[in-house]
Amino acid sequence: MHTPTPLTDAQIDTLFNFVKKKNVDYYDLQLELVDHLASEVEQQMATEPTVSFEAALQKVYARFGIFGFTVVMEQKKEALARRDRRVWWKHLKELFRLPLLISSGLGALLLCVAFDYLDASTFLTLNGSLAGAAGVAATVYFYKSQPQKGYKLSMIQYYRLLQAVLFFNSYQSFFISYKLLLPTLPGGWLLLIPLLCWLSWLFMVAGMLAYQALLREQQRLYPLAFA
Repeated sequence: MHTPTPLTDAQIDTLFNFVKKKNVDYYDLQLELVDHLASEVEQQMATEPTVSFEAALQKVYARFGIFGFTVVMEQKKEALARRDRRVWWKHLKELFRLPLLISSGLGALLLCVAFDYLDASTFLTLNGSLAGAAGVAATVYFYKSQPQKGYKLSMIQYYRLLQAVLFFNSYQSFFISYKLLLPTLPGGWLLLIPLLCWLSWLFMVAGMLAYQALLREQQRLYPLAFA
């Protein structure tokens, strides 16, 4: 077998165009696939010196099966979802450790004092409104931090966990706490309401911290997308 010859820049560009035509829209996934295809095509051409670049590419692509890159994209999506949960859980646990535990504890105390001072309905309306405003602000930040036009990163596209936790606090304030807990909880058990609000705020904060960490990682790995 001949020693694999590196592909030319023009051939690499052809691989990028090939991947894009197969509906792979995400820049990071394009890079991964092009790197994989380039390596396999080089090996194929070294094994069969008479085969053309185009024929070698088709042979390599055939190994992906009848669904092509679809399976790879689904596997990537699932892997990213698992990673997002892992990173979010890591930052949530940090909120219960020093030094962030001090801020988390003060937040719980503030909510309990506010719940004791205000009427329960007023407290939940205020908490839900503030949480909604925070969710909108975080959403604006989320879209402003997107890569420049022409680049899509799967990490940002698939970050569903952040979208879920952003407005959970508002939802639980107006529906879970107000509709379900407030009318049914007796006496001292009402303290569960500000504690639930507190946990909801922590979920949101952990989501934002996780997103920022992942964003910094993407900016380091794919600087061209954010130039």
